[in-house]
Amino acid sequence: MIDIHTHILPGFDDGARDFDEALAMLAEAEADGIGCIVGTPHFIPGSFAPHGKEVKEACHELSERAAENKISTKISCAHEIRAGAGLIPRIKSGEILAYGDKSRYLLLEMPPVDIPIWMDQMLFELELEDMTPIIAHPERNRGVHKNPMRLYELIQKGCMIQITASSLLGYFGEATKLLAEKLLRNGFVHFVASDAHDSEERKPELSKAYLKVEELCGKDSAEKLFRTHPKMALAGESIIVPEPIPIESEPEDFLSRIFGIRKG
Repeated sequence: MIDIHTHILPGFDDGARDFDEALAMLAEAEADGIGCIVGTPHFIPGSFAPHGKEVKEACHELSERAAENKISTKISCAHEIRAGAGLIPRIKSGEILAYGDKSRYLLLEMPPVDIPIWMDQMLFELELEDMTPIIAHPERNRGVHKNPMRLYELIQKGCMIQITASSLLGYFGEATKLLAEKLLRNGFVHFVASDAHDSEERKPELSKAYLKVEELCGKDSAEKLFRTHPKMALAGESIIVPEPIPIESEPEDFLSRIFGIRKG
């Protein structure tokens, strides 16, 4: 399996504290059957905003330490990019990292409570540059809970979707689990990743979620979400996905009864 979203690279954000913890996370990933892991530190202007050069240096050092410790899981790097203006020049300059050498796919994080209208213009600009955004963990976004069809619109505009493995297992609450399952069944999801932050509570684990996806959607879907699509994204290859099935919005009273999202 390939894990395209983790905070394993130390010292950049709220992920691994140091290289010792990063190695512990890497060992856990290897034990879970993850053959390649991508460190994706946050890029949030004014907060966490490590330069791509620093991220690559940390990735190289972790790779060397992994080899010294006989850990076979490969390490790559990109950014988890907060959606906003002016991304394209920063990606082209190397300040912000997309996936792989071709920089065709990028991991994009929306603001946590909604999907802003201005995202449509940003997506149009990315499309002109042949860049495909992979939206990180939208099942944890309150705006998506209120109106899943907004996510449908983003997919129609060329976005791909990554949900968090632990969302499927209930870590972020029942409402998030139910929405993640619904997004899966309706063909909204193209990647599942761990969004790992540490070696204890939010580990780089995918195997349990793989079994859950296999149960809900079949083995072929699980293979695509955990292996085929991630491999193609890192290689900058075209990923063809079927049309998703529209999802009706849940009534407000239902959301207020079951909504429970953990932050982070």
